[in-house]
Order: sequence, then structure tokens, then C-alpha cells
Amino acid sequence: MKRTSIIIIISFLIFGMNAVVTASSPGKAGYDFLRTHVGARPSAMAGAFISMTGDIHSIYFNPAGLATIPGRSATATYLNHVLDFQSGFIAYTQLRRPTKTDGRSAIFLQEVSH
Repeated sequence: MKRTSIIIIISFLIFGMNAVVTASSPGKAGYDFLRTHVGARPSAMAGAFISMTGDIHSIYFNPAGLATIPGRSATATYLNHVLDFQSGFIAYTQLRRPTKTDGRSAIFLQEVSH
């Protein structure tokens, strides 16, 4: 019984310290698995989407990428996460003139309590 208690305490210290180190590292968010990306393509690229152009999701990552979107474009994303929160993203862009593209977007994150 005493040996089991010691193993549990050591395991708790190891995993607990890992969470503290991860949360206190500069440039890193604690519990990075909670980070969600908007859209399928940015998610598939693991967030390495900053320099992509011609996709409406660039309104979230890099608004300058909207300059290469021809015509009108719209998107909507919804995520019902396992950890009891929901998120969504909606965006619309429209080419006004050859040198001007207007865009609007909204994002939400909601905790679901049961």
C-alpha cells in the first residue's frame, strides 16, 4: 500500500510539474490541446497558415491575404469540442474594386455547462 502511494505521488509530481513548465514557457500556452484553428485547411496545416493567400480563412490569420481572393467568398465553421465548449467562425469577403477587398468576420467561444 505504501509503495502504491509513493508511485501515485511521484507520478502526480511529474505530470503536475510538466503542466507548470508548459504553462510558464515563453511563447507557449498551457494546455495547447485546447487551441483550435478556424477552417479545415488551417487545421490540417497545424496552424502554419500565415503566408497562405487566396483563401478566405486568411482574414483570421493574415488579412493582407484577402487581396488575392477574386469575387465573393464566404465560410462558416462550427466545433463542438469534447471538453464541453463550442466555437464557431463566420466570414464574408467581397471584391469592391481591383485594388480593394472588403471582409467581415466573427468568432465565438462558449462554455457549455450541463
